Amino acid sequence: RTCCHGSKLCLKCWTFMKAAIKTLRRTLTEDFGFKHTLFVYSGRRGVHCWVCDKAARKLSNDQRTAVAEYLTLVTPGASKARSEAVKMNGCEELHPSITEAYKICEYYFRDDPQGILAAQDILKKGPHLANILDGYTSAEKDAVSKYIKDNPEATSQQIWAQLEKIVA
Repeated sequence: RTCCHGSKLCLKCWTFMKAAIKTLRRTLTEDFGFKHTLFVYSGRRGVHCWVCDKAARKLSNDQRTAVAEYLTLVTPGASKARSEAVKMNGCEELHPSITEAYKICEYYFRDDPQGILAAQDILKKGPHLANILDGYTSAEKDAVSKYIKDNPEATSQQIWAQLEKIVA
């Protein structure tokens, strides 16, 4: 986030919550067949999801742990946002659930007019662009730097479009 810190949350920040809620709801309903979910914003610790189906209430601790593990996409640690941290478990292709989560997040990140790139302008503020570029080659970093230098008024959306062209 570039606008708020800690437990403070504005409408721009809420986009992150919307993406998380939609992603979790899709997974819980489509992948697990749960029908009754309730999302609650606690104020301090983010959004919590309560699954109210009888079948969910009857899950053992091991089964609950398996559901949580299924929902764990990246391993904890300092590099959790980098692609090599995505748990592939020996697979060569992404699981369909991950592909669907990506589509939801992509919309809120890139395409939503009130989304993260447009509202947060994250590639113009803070360390976000530098963190993304960590995984790029020197030539790719130079191309992005040249674009930004040649287009100082470029928005985060325009910078992202350049990043997409580079990795395409």
